[in-house]
Amino acid sequence: GLLIFFSSMYFEATRLILTQKLLGQYKMHVVEALLYISPATFVFTAAAAATIELPRFKPGDIRNPPIEPFWVGIGLTCLLGCLINLSSFLVIQRTNVVMLKLLSISRNAGVVVSGVVLFGEVISPIQACGYVITLIFFVVYNYLQITAAQAAARAKAWEEGRSLDGHPPDSPRSPPP
Repeated sequence: GLLIFFSSMYFEATRLILTQKLLGQYKMHVVEALLYISPATFVFTAAAAATIELPRFKPGDIRNPPIEPFWVGIGLTCLLGCLINLSSFLVIQRTNVVMLKLLSISRNAGVVVSGVVLFGEVISPIQACGYVITLIFFVVYNYLQITAAQAAARAKAWEEGRSLDGHPPDSPRSPPP
């Protein structure tokens, strides 16, 4: 189990880095990058499904599915998978891989917190502390990113001879960088 976990982390990181290269260095459109990555993703997902799911598969499940709108559920699952990949690529293109992972981690923490609040699920104090720390550092990271971007914009404006409020830099109303 531990080997599978570490392999999963390694291959996920590799996929994300290659995706960022496709979207950043090669200036590909999001849909074009999906066209390049999707076949390989399908092959490896199909291989994993054939190894894990196929031995438990009963051919009668196709003729008599366990849930009634079976093909509707399969279709919606496929649509949601495509939308998740598309949104992930958009986040990577707009920001970077680190932000995508942070969004994923904070989303997971948010799901757990909402399960506790809305459905009364029970978590241990250590788990609660971990989720709170995760959310706090997500907010701190975003704050630091925003302030760094604002400082860079101020410095660029200062170099161009104007301040962000439109006054010349020697004006007493514009602070130094």
